[in-house]
Amino acid sequence: MLGILSDEDDSDLVLNRRVAACDVLAHIGQQAKPAFATLNDLLPLVESDRDIERWLALRAARAVWKITGDSSPAADVAGKLAEDEEAWLRIYAAELLGEVVAN
Repeated sequence: MLGILSDEDDSDLVLNRRVAACDVLAHIGQQAKPAFATLNDLLPLVESDRDIERWLALRAARAVWKITGDSSPAADVAGKLAEDEEAWLRIYAAELLGEVVAN
């Protein structure tokens, strides 16, 4: 997973793989702590002009929360994307905010 996350190719295919890796790591939870730093480095992508990179930041933020138990990064990234120009990103951001509040 770390190899996939560290791939610097910015093609949509590679970015989609990175999103999938974030989801797998979130599912693994605390055992995925070695990936924390790499996931944390993806969070600034929330400011990107590319939809796929903002999506990656959202999934990375969720993974950080699931791995560390700290919901702050997830809430911060989701809060920023709750106002995104893309409706689908707003929907997923709101969903993540709902998960954070519920836990």
